[in-house]
Amino acid sequence: MTTPPGGEFGESFDVTDTTSSNTHSSVTAIEADGMGDVHRLAMEAAGYGLAVLSTSLRIVYANPMLPRLLEIDVAGTLLGQYLAALVEQTVWSNLNDHLQRCCDGLSSVEECELRLDSGRWLEVRIDAIDTADAQGAGVLLTLVDVTEIRRIESDLRNSRETLRAITDVIPAMISAVDAENRVVLVNKLQADVLGVSFTEAQGRHAEDLTDTDFAAYDAELNQLILATGEGMPFFEETIGALNDSERVLLTTKALIPSSEAEGRVETISFDITDRKKAEREREALIEELERRNEELERFSYRVSHDLRSPLITLRGFIGLLNQDIDSGDPNLVAKDLDQIQGAAERMQHLLQDLLALSQVGQLMKPPVAIELRAVIEEAVGRVSGALSASRVRVEVGDSMPRVVADFERLVEVLQNLLENAIKFSPADKDSVVQVGAIERPQHTELFVKDSGPGINPSYHERVFGLFERLDQSTLGTGIGLALVKRIVQEHGGQVWIESTGDGSGTTVWFTLPRVTPVRG
Repeated sequence: MTTPPGGEFGESFDVTDTTSSNTHSSVTAIEADGMGDVHRLAMEAAGYGLAVLSTSLRIVYANPMLPRLLEIDVAGTLLGQYLAALVEQTVWSNLNDHLQRCCDGLSSVEECELRLDSGRWLEVRIDAIDTADAQGAGVLLTLVDVTEIRRIESDLRNSRETLRAITDVIPAMISAVDAENRVVLVNKLQADVLGVSFTEAQGRHAEDLTDTDFAAYDAELNQLILATGEGMPFFEETIGALNDSERVLLTTKALIPSSEAEGRVETISFDITDRKKAEREREALIEELERRNEELERFSYRVSHDLRSPLITLRGFIGLLNQDIDSGDPNLVAKDLDQIQGAAERMQHLLQDLLALSQVGQLMKPPVAIELRAVIEEAVGRVSGALSASRVRVEVGDSMPRVVADFERLVEVLQNLLENAIKFSPADKDSVVQVGAIERPQHTELFVKDSGPGINPSYHERVFGLFERLDQSTLGTGIGLALVKRIVQEHGGQVWIESTGDGSGTTVWFTLPRVTPVRG
């Protein structure tokens, strides 16, 4: 055998038959002599390590790069030495099985990675070969230093993990899609809002994660950005997710360059659902305060007006009383006293009703589940005197559900409605006042229906105001329906009137929370 230049690392050999296989050649014959200069110089100058091992795993050939990569301290020739005696024990334990498989004919090609104690990473390929020596077979060992590649990969992986950790703590939803609208990035907050994990979102089409209408709309925006290369400033949008939640977002979009020709569209959204809810609640509160202020103004005006009337009556008849006392006419004095007493009683009734109205919120007890029929029976009992003095009877529906309410305040509501129904029922014939309830999915609707003259639709809202009496000849202060409305609103319900005003009667409806059945 001849020794190549610098050949203390191995004998020269010739590749007489090779078969291409991607980036490697399977060496089928190695001649001990006559290696061409070009081949020899190429092997010696290669940036990767090459070695030919016999079936006993002795070194038949090694190029200069092999000992450098394996960090072998070369004191002499490598030829004929066992590779196991030269390399680190951990390296050999990882390499030995792969070498034996090729030597034993169990595999023609083996690949693995080695990590030396110094931290160097080597990518290894082992090819089973036929040699020209007496042993007849062996392996070709190819080593490539991939330490820098692994370092770059590790740095890239660490950068991605750092970026993910940063994006996961940012109080915004961050996502990115490719040109086919497939998800390539979602941070934790975005995944939580969509109701999926990062793994579940990765690679899926965005339309599979949101409602159809929003997905189509968002896809159009992404395609527009990909086509124009221009992002979009902040705008508001509403998104529905797989978990059926609906969120209001403040969103911006941008085109992010990537290895893909078209780039990626990145979306950053801030969830402003709670803020929008707070704004709506604030606006509703402002509207309620404005309504209350207007109501207070009307209240002050009507109170001063309606209380002035009995006071004027009192003052007028006190003057007449003095005159009649001076004239010594006892009959006139008695009439004057009757008028004064009537005016005082009217003022007392007004003040009592105003006090009841003002104390609705203060006197309310926490609503509880109660039997509606018991409430109706109590209210009917309280108007029994009016019923006995009229030709009216009360009919109560068969099905009376339970409702959530303050028992005493609900009795007040029904008592006022029954008194009005009796008052406006025909006095010259028998009539019926109907009381019933209808259960709806979210609440219970209750009604009191009479057969009176009815109320013109133009007055349906007005009759719930303070001191509103459409028929001034009837008794009352005009506060009853205002009290009904206030109590119903305190229960979170609504009240309204159905009537055409053509003599077909009036039905007053109001709602109360229903009792949710307990599911076993």
